Amino acid sequence: MELFCFASRNEKNIWLGVEHQMWAVATLLNIGSMAARATKAEKYLYPGALGLLYCNPKHAFTTPFIVRSKADQTRVVTDVWPEPWRLPFKIESLGDPSRMVSAEDEKKGGRLSKTGLAQRVASAPR
Repeated sequence: MELFCFASRNEKNIWLGVEHQMWAVATLLNIGSMAARATKAEKYLYPGALGLLYCNPKHAFTTPFIVRSKADQTRVVTDVWPEPWRLPFKIESLGDPSRMVSAEDEKKGGRLSKTGLAQRVASAPR
């Protein structure tokens, strides 16, 4: 199963993305790095793909989702997150950020698989 993981610098940004059923990436100052993200989004991210959000400060996985649109290569989102984000795409969340699985727990015992999350994400209608 292919699963895209998107990291967030804080939990608030995850809540905002889930509330708007949208995800995107923070704008990078390095033009080459931003272009590489755009190329990856165009090449690999497609409607029906499966994703998972990761909260950096909590070192935890949260909020599985289904990608519902391609990433918009030109739009800059300025009305969802506190800073401009690029390459936005629609998501259908399969939960919310109130439930998290720590990366450390996942390394130790594969809790995502044990809780059935992996199976639920894999069997979600695309």
